[in-house]
Amino acid sequence: MRSFISVDIEDEEVLSTLHDLTREVSNTDAKVNPVPRENLHITLKFLGDIEDTRVPEIKKIIKQYATDVEPFPLTLVGMGAFPSTKRP
Repeated sequence: MRSFISVDIEDEEVLSTLHDLTREVSNTDAKVNPVPRENLHITLKFLGDIEDTRVPEIKKIIKQYATDVEPFPLTLVGMGAFPSTKRP
């Protein structure tokens, strides 16, 4: 299973701006598939392909450490695509 660790974006203004940007990019010659608004997120770490059986263990570890993380300010300075804009 292709997996990553991410955080949701809760600020409506930020969500709207990012959604508008993804629509603009999809209207260019970049080979990008826009992400539905409800799936927009910030990827903290791409894990790659992992065994389905490891998901519960990974979720448990993330929950264990994420409980101590307070909300934090974030400044976005660019956008990207995985693995690249030529091959999203």
